[in-house]
Amino acid sequence: MSLPEPDGRLALTIVLDRPGGHSFVASVHGRRLPADGPTLLRAAVRHPWSTMTVTARIHWQGIKLYLRGLAIAPRPPHAPPKEVS
Repeated sequence: MSLPEPDGRLALTIVLDRPGGHSFVASVHGRRLPADGPTLLRAAVRHPWSTMTVTARIHWQGIKLYLRGLAIAPRPPHAPPKEVS
């Protein structure tokens, strides 16, 4: 993973190399903005469907992997929450 401290621009890249040559690469590029109320509101108004789009793309990738023969691994059972005394 390459994560330099951003200045005015952000460039993040994640690369997963596995035995047998399978790899995964994800990149994010952007410009630095303050994480204050007006900036977050502006982003939500400008990109209202971004969460739904990301979810749809993740599912689409899963469908393509399934069609290529990747076995589905069931989730392990969740442990019940511990009570705080």
